[in-house]
Amino acid sequence: MVFGVGIDSVTISVVERFLDNPEYAKDIFTDAEEELADKQSDRIDFFAGRYAAKSAVWKSVDHLIDGKLEKNDIEVLEYEDGAPYVNITGNLKKLLKGTGVTDFRVSITTEGDLASAIVIAQGE
Repeated sequence: MVFGVGIDSVTISVVERFLDNPEYAKDIFTDAEEELADKQSDRIDFFAGRYAAKSAVWKSVDHLIDGKLEKNDIEVLEYEDGAPYVNITGNLKKLLKGTGVTDFRVSITTEGDLASAIVIAQGE
């Protein structure tokens, strides 16, 4: 069952500017996402796509949750084949309890100076 859909686009050059501030970046990205970024050929595109995905996740469940969801509560990792997924742990797991959402489907793309993501919040 689909509980929500979220979509977001960000300007990659804007994400690059806020990544210049390590404290701000820590408020958005998890240590695991930082480690994944270090393995990418283009860290900035990677982070921009993850930022768009986090915003899309938030949009897909905001109407269901009663509490504050921060960007770093949402962790977007990747399977061995490189496909992104949302790691439901910590505050996100707590906020989703009782909503029926058990999984997210994520698609991320970058083109030129734009990163976009679409997310489907789903469950049984």
